[in-house]
Amino acid sequence: MANPLDVAGWNQAAGWTGADVVTATAVALRSSGGDPAAPGGLYGLSTTGDGAAQAKAARERQRASGWDVFPAYRDRSYLLFVPLATAAAGAQAVTAPAAGAITAPVQAAEAAGQVAGWLTHPDAWQRVVKVVAGVVLITVAAVMVGVKTSRAVVIDPLQKLARGAGRVAAESDAVRASSPLNESR
Repeated sequence: MANPLDVAGWNQAAGWTGADVVTATAVALRSSGGDPAAPGGLYGLSTTGDGAAQAKAARERQRASGWDVFPAYRDRSYLLFVPLATAAAGAQAVTAPAAGAITAPVQAAEAAGQVAGWLTHPDAWQRVVKVVAGVVLITVAAVMVGVKTSRAVVIDPLQKLARGAGRVAAESDAVRASSPLNESR
């Protein structure tokens, strides 16, 4: 007799995912107690071979004909084993991550180790100083360009406008002063 974790592992390896792993595991536990050598095989389909081979054959039959191909599914007796199958599938997912799964804690630890290695390198602080100096120089240059640009775009035209308005006002005063209307006052 196989452990429910083994059955869940065979089902995942056969290609079932998510809730289907739970259903297939519950069907196998109900049909044979998880024993590939039981009469009728692991899933009650009269398949032979080890657990992994029977899981693969059962997956192919389920793909072709649906879940009703399994006697334990048709009579819904597999439902009694869903809690155990859920626990086994969940534990299997935690203990044996799928190929290519991201193991974030391990990757984070490796990244932290790389950062620590970089910081303890003899030239690291020279690099830090160079980067900070570069950022400061770029910031100063951007501010200077921004000041020149804002002066050329905003301040200079406003000064010209103000000078022009002053000339217009002076000319207007001169015109008013020379106006015959002004003499009559």
